[in-house]
This record gives sequence, C-alpha cells and structure tokens, in this order.
Amino acid sequence: MRSRPPLHLAAIAALALAASTFAQPLSGPYTVGLGGSYPNIAAAIAALTANGVGGPVSFQVITNDSGPWTIPAFPGQGAANPVVFDGSGAITLSGTQPVLTLNGCSDVWIRGFVGTFTTTTNAFVVTGSTANCVFSQCNFLAPAVTSGAPLFSFTGGTNCRIEDSTFGGGYEAINVGATNSFSTVQRCRMLGGGFWITQINGTDFTLQNNFIYGNSNYGVRAGATATNLKIYHNSTYIVHTAGGTQYCSLRWYAANTLNTDVRNNIWVDVYAPGTNTNFNMWCSGALRPTVMDYNTFWCPNAAGNGTQPVYGTTNLTLAQWQATGFDLNSILADPLYVNPGLTPPDLSLQSLSPSGIIGTSLPTVVDDIFGNPRTTPVAMGAHEVIPANLLAISTTPGQGDLNLGIASISAAAVDGFLLLSLDTTQPAGAGPLFGLRPDFTTWSIFGYPSLPGSPFHFPIGIPGVFPATNLVLPPGTLSGLIGIQLDAVALLLGPGYTFVGYSNLVRTTF
Repeated sequence: MRSRPPLHLAAIAALALAASTFAQPLSGPYTVGLGGSYPNIAAAIAALTANGVGGPVSFQVITNDSGPWTIPAFPGQGAANPVVFDGSGAITLSGTQPVLTLNGCSDVWIRGFVGTFTTTTNAFVVTGSTANCVFSQCNFLAPAVTSGAPLFSFTGGTNCRIEDSTFGGGYEAINVGATNSFSTVQRCRMLGGGFWITQINGTDFTLQNNFIYGNSNYGVRAGATATNLKIYHNSTYIVHTAGGTQYCSLRWYAANTLNTDVRNNIWVDVYAPGTNTNFNMWCSGALRPTVMDYNTFWCPNAAGNGTQPVYGTTNLTLAQWQATGFDLNSILADPLYVNPGLTPPDLSLQSLSPSGIIGTSLPTVVDDIFGNPRTTPVAMGAHEVIPANLLAISTTPGQGDLNLGIASISAAAVDGFLLLSLDTTQPAGAGPLFGLRPDFTTWSIFGYPSLPGSPFHFPIGIPGVFPATNLVLPPGTLSGLIGIQLDAVALLLGPGYTFVGYSNLVRTTF
C-alpha cells in the first residue's frame, strides 16, 4: 500500500497564509464582476457579512447584476469604516423584488446604479436598525400604477438619505414609515407615481432641494404620524389628468402641533380642463403646518380665474389663507420654469422669475439642486437662479459739481444690491436723492434721503416694504436695460433740487 506523500512545507505555509488572509476584515478597494475580486454582488456581501470591515471599503461593480440582496449588520461597521458599492452610473441592477434590502447595516453607500423595476412589491427597502446609509447618483424608475407598491420603502432606519438621484414611478416614489427617523431626500428628481409621489409618516424627515413632477393625483403627503417634518426649497409641477376633489401638490394630514415647517417651495398644479378645484394645498381643521411661509402658489389653467391656492375646510384665496397666519410672505404667481413641458421637465427658474429673489435664508440649506451655493437674495424652489435684474454692473465714475462739494458718484453690484456711493463734503442734513436715467433722457428718481457720504444699498427687483434707505422695484423692472448705458444721478435736497453729478452704468450679463 502506497503511503500519501507529505505536503511540502512551502505549500502548507501558502495555504495557511491564504486562510489567514481570507479571514481578515475587509479594507480598501475591490472589484465585483467578471474577473474581479468577487464574481458578483452576492459574493461581495457574503464576504462583508462574514469578515466585517477593518477600514473604509469600496466595491467597484463592473458587471450588471441581478438580486435579490440583503445587507445586514456586519462586524466593524460604522462612520469610520464606510462601505461603498459603486456602479459608476453605468451598472444595471435587476432581480426579484425587493431587489435590495438594508436591514441593520450602517454607513453603506449605494452609488451610481440604474434600473427599471416592476411594481409588484418594493424595489428597495430600508428597515430595522439601518443607520446612516445613502443612495446617491442613482437612476431607479418603475412604471406608474394606480395600485401596488412604492419604489423606495423606508419602513425603518434612521439618518438615511437619497440624494443627487432620479427616481420614481410605481404607486409612489417613496413611502416613509412611522418608525423611520431623521432621514433626508435632497437634490433629487422625483417622478410621479400612480397615486402619490412621496408619502411621509416618519419623524424628523427632511425633503429639500428637489424637482418633484409628473402625472399624479398628489405630490407630497404629510402623513398623520409625521412630526418635525421639514419641507424646504422644492419645486413641484404636478399634472392632474383627471378630476379629484382633493388632488393637489401638498396634502396635509399632520397636526400643526408637531413642529412641521414648509418654506421656500414652489407649488404648481395643472388641472384637467373643466376641473372646478384649483388649489395647491389641501388641509382642514387643525391639520396645518406649524410654519408655512415664503412659498409660490400657481395653477396655470386658472390664471386670472380666481385661483384658490389652499383648501382649509373651504377654498381660500391667498389673502384669506394669510389671514389665518400662514404664508404672509408668499406669492400667487407663475414661477416661470424654464421648460416644464419637457420629458423630464426642466423646473429651473428663468432669470426673471418672481420666485427668484424673495425667499428667506435657511441656515440648513446651503446649496441648490445643482450643488450651487445659496446666495442673498435667496430664491424659492430648488434652483438658486441668478436674476436678470441682479447682473454684474461695470461703471465709470461721474464727475460731480466741485463747487457744491460733490467730487464723484460711483456704482457697483455688491451681494445682489445696487450700491451707489457719493464722495462729498456736503454738510450733514442736505441729504441727496439718487436716481437712474437712460442716456440723459427722462428722469426717474428712485430714492430716499440719507446722510451725504454714506453708501446706499438699493436692492433691485425685490417686492415688499423695506427701510427708507432701500429702493423697492417690482421684478424685472430693469430687465430690458441689459447692455444699455444708464446714468446714476444724485440730487441735493434743497431749493430747486440742484443737480450735482452722475456716473455712467453699463449693465452686462454674468
């Protein structure tokens, strides 16, 4: 009988090293797909679950893949060791739904994947103790249906996000359950589902900087269990193809005692011809936000036809709604979207949008849907537009009347304001009036007295009431003067309103 030859010591050492390496926590980059570190996503998740992580991990997925997959809790998870599954915007996910369930994991990023899913059940589920997980730069869609499931279902979890993505369809794009908390959807394009677009029942949920659009019965639903809900800087365009007594872009079920806040949004509803309900928000009784202000309301087919922007037990005009303490700084106006009729619609604001310069600054919203910074004056909606009436100004100082102590007048655009500065030795008390006129023609005096020698900030195009040293002009007042020379003129308050000097202004595009 032949005896078994002994293993070579080098081979034994190699096997031991391989076993030791296999058991090590994951750390660093891996590829997933044909010829990669792992053959598919299932194998990568299996290794993640078995070995845990010892540092940041990235799985670069290079091959289309089919689920379903579940990512549970795994050893070493946490903010110091984030795990990224990256499809680079080109990898398609498919499979039996739910295709992906996050159940107890933390700090996992799903980035750069695409997919079209059925509506038989949820395509993506966040549940259990899942925390700090993010869907980013994804494009996930489903056909819209009048019954079925949402594309995203947040039945649990905390501090999770969907951002910089396009998603929607199904019965609704996302359903946020009552046990979800502190989650956010931001800088996304959310497509209408067959009934709702988004339904929010969780606590401390934030919906900000999104384009929300499509053919749907409702836009945003603030559910009865929603608390501390923040709805900031969203631009909506909801097309209601059929009549419905409560169809709207904002449906309010939450009670006003629950610290909810709705500011800087644009609510646009397009109703079917012949529909006798033309409102943007539905609420009744005590079902009101805690704070609601600085919003734009609009129903295009009801323009000039008695639009009732709010249903609050009965149809209310904006003035009637304001009398209840809400939307005191809101407007009823066409926001002038760039092209809402495109597929998908472009809900960016035109440069002359009345919504572009009358929002209020919110410390928690520092950018817009495109990642551009918010600047003063702040725009309503998701897009921080650069208004045409706040374009750059180039100036040539104008020589004043030296006998009256006026050396020169200069002008500049500073932080969205027209700044006129007067270099003068005129004694205090003889305050000037500043004005603008095109090419030495008709006078147009836009000013108030103040002390000589001080700068005057005149915000252009902002409706409302301001202190006496500010200028108030309606939106678009100077929009037709782009590239045209203007003269800034200072007049002394006194007998005859003595002319003292001017400076030439040439308005240019940015």
